[in-house]
Amino acid sequence: MTTLNQQTWKLWAEVIALVSVVASLVFVGIELRLSRDIATTEEAGRANERAIAVNDLIGSNAAIWQKGCLGEELEDQEKIIFVTTLRALDSWKQFNWSGSQRGQAAPIDIARNMYFFPGFREEWRELKQLNALTYPAANEGSSVWRDVVEEQYSIIESDPPTVQYEVEFCGQ
Repeated sequence: MTTLNQQTWKLWAEVIALVSVVASLVFVGIELRLSRDIATTEEAGRANERAIAVNDLIGSNAAIWQKGCLGEELEDQEKIIFVTTLRALDSWKQFNWSGSQRGQAAPIDIARNMYFFPGFREEWRELKQLNALTYPAANEGSSVWRDVVEEQYSIIESDPPTVQYEVEFCGQ
């Protein structure tokens, strides 16, 4: 082969290698996007499942939930059901909040429930104290969540809403 043919082959080999690298990078980019989309869809499905589970828990214990939200006297077993349901609701809202770049909807939901429903407020604050005592080292994210909820509660308390929520909305 002559020198010119060798240079031509070398140039073509470099072009083919470059095209291969670019094609590989494009493929990896597409795969990453698809993986992210799948993960986002799966997370949305899990979030929906959690919402359904919490709503089922509230619905299947509606009478106890309403009594607890209103601050009425609960028997021991009713209190266990109410507190367990409140924990599930709080955990679900906190999870949604932490996964949504810490938007304000979830803390406002809890704060609104605290404002309108004295039993909800009392038990939520007991849960807040219990978590701080039980898990002091691992409670940083939960502590931030609870501080944001209390901040939203203070805002609502200083400028009360004109709409009155009925007990059917406790937990919404």
